[in-house]
Amino acid sequence: MTFLKRLIGMTIVFSWIIGNYSFAFELLPCKWARSDIPVDYYINYQGTPDCSGENAAIISSFNTWENVLEQYMDFTYKGPSTETYALDETNLCIWIESDWNIYGFPSSAIAIASVLYNELNGEILEVDITFNGENFEWSSSGESGKMDVQNIATHEIGHFLGLADLYDSADSEATMYGFGMEGETKKRTLSPDDIDGIRVLYPGAGGPKTEGFVMKTGVSLINNLINLSKGDTCSIGFQLVESKRIKIKIYTIDGELVKDLADDTYGEGAHWVFWSGKNDAGGKVGAGMYLVKFNFTDKIYKIVVVK
Repeated sequence: MTFLKRLIGMTIVFSWIIGNYSFAFELLPCKWARSDIPVDYYINYQGTPDCSGENAAIISSFNTWENVLEQYMDFTYKGPSTETYALDETNLCIWIESDWNIYGFPSSAIAIASVLYNELNGEILEVDITFNGENFEWSSSGESGKMDVQNIATHEIGHFLGLADLYDSADSEATMYGFGMEGETKKRTLSPDDIDGIRVLYPGAGGPKTEGFVMKTGVSLINNLINLSKGDTCSIGFQLVESKRIKIKIYTIDGELVKDLADDTYGEGAHWVFWSGKNDAGGKVGAGMYLVKFNFTDKIYKIVVVK
């Protein structure tokens, strides 16, 4: 039995807005162990042909998070590397310039953080950040019509730390807002909510206390990228402080009901349900984004399905 899980965090471009729900920050179900800090990372030496200065921009993004006061995260840049995208215990930043979809990544994803962690203790083991060089052009100077390296890298490093995406339009100024666009540079710097997030994960002297930010009832999704050809399953977890009837439904982005995933009474504690990308009739759904809705929170979660 394996106890390792792979989680995908991505910055994506879409033409729609998902809901109108506001959260200051969201946490992934994992973080780095104190004993693993400082965390080493490498940058593939090839970079991207679109611009110069991309490595310096990525290093600046790591420094932006590291320099937050009252937290103990520390990074060490180990230099350029010939490593390629793989689960090999090396934390790597790399551009993929061709065959992006061969990895099961949607073409609309600007960049992706693949987080490997131990599901028993929640400790992160490896993070690879891949930048989509096939479907997007890049700049290190905030050039119009191109994705800014530092802007996108700072967001993906938030996943590297253990922070999840935000999709409420009210959070659009936050670095962890999950949508990006050409020429955008505002994610280079952190909002107060982003700063609170890293302080909660890695609190230093005088930082905010974690218990002040824990929701009484919470949700986490593991492996929110389902590759139907590989038989992937998304694990959907929720924590309850008391017995409660729980309803979980999966919809298309257009609001069409796809799957009644759960409708039952669950007791206090943590529970898991699983979705394998099939509808109520037992057939496989089409590729695209699907929304997960709960009856106990207004928050909408996303699952990306690829074939």
